[in-house]
Amino acid sequence: MKRILVLLSLLTTAMVHASGKVDFLEVDKGIVSFSTVEAKTATSPACVASETANLWTVTLASETGRATYTMLMTALSTGVPVKVESAGDCAYMAGLERASRVWFENE
Repeated sequence: MKRILVLLSLLTTAMVHASGKVDFLEVDKGIVSFSTVEAKTATSPACVASETANLWTVTLASETGRATYTMLMTALSTGVPVKVESAGDCAYMAGLERASRVWFENE
């Protein structure tokens, strides 16, 4: 039983790849690019270009992406830090890492 609880806690723990205040936000052709003041804390996937290694992307083509964009605008304007989890790919724009999850956390 103890092993099952440990396994479940590992599965529900988010992999935070960046955490900090949003310092850049741009929309280009339906793709949102953003970065945080603090550097990424995990190694980026091989598809990420060195000159854009600090950036993340989300798409405005989905409801989740539009909600994430709203969160990012709020974070940028208020200075509230965000946490970012990587999708592990560059699916939205070549050379830019895709964020699979962005959230606020009361620290």
